[in-house]
Amino acid sequence: MLEQQRVIDSLQARDREVRQHERAHQAAGAGLAGPASYTFQKGPDGRMYAIGGEVGIDTSPVAGDPRATLEKAQTIIRAAMAPAEPSPQDYRVAASARAMAAEARAEMQKLAEEKAAEETSGEEEGADEASGAREAQANSDRASPPGSEGTGAREASSTSSRELGAVEQRLIKSGAYSQLYPPGTLFSQQA
Repeated sequence: MLEQQRVIDSLQARDREVRQHERAHQAAGAGLAGPASYTFQKGPDGRMYAIGGEVGIDTSPVAGDPRATLEKAQTIIRAAMAPAEPSPQDYRVAASARAMAAEARAEMQKLAEEKAAEETSGEEEGADEASGAREAQANSDRASPPGSEGTGAREASSTSSRELGAVEQRLIKSGAYSQLYPPGTLFSQQA
């Protein structure tokens, strides 16, 4: 009878440990973890005790969204490592999620570099437009003889100034202006 009670006590302790372990996975899984499934053993008292268990978790990356994949990987790691004493399988799941997170970070870095390259090429195009507008203004100024203040000359000058102002505004907004004319130069950014 004493031996049976020791077996029952041991099974009860194991049952509590297994259920607590799986609940920790579920709680940290934030909706990614499924229901727990248990392996049972019948005790000498005729009751069933959980001696093993597992919680399924979705470990697939989020298609086309590396930021969401990274967040998901971090949740998987937290869920896998949530129990007080993670199992070898828990460590394997966490390692797999860390690899998924590293891939997501690499993808995010690649996308950021591509976006920066696109913005840089857009700024270069804006700088080319500004240079062309300055040349057109200079040519316009040279084409008008000094002292000719006819209405047509004033309208052309006013139109050129507006066009130049619009180009300068685009340069300022894109940040290219500050690259062309760093702070301290004589050019104003008050276009």
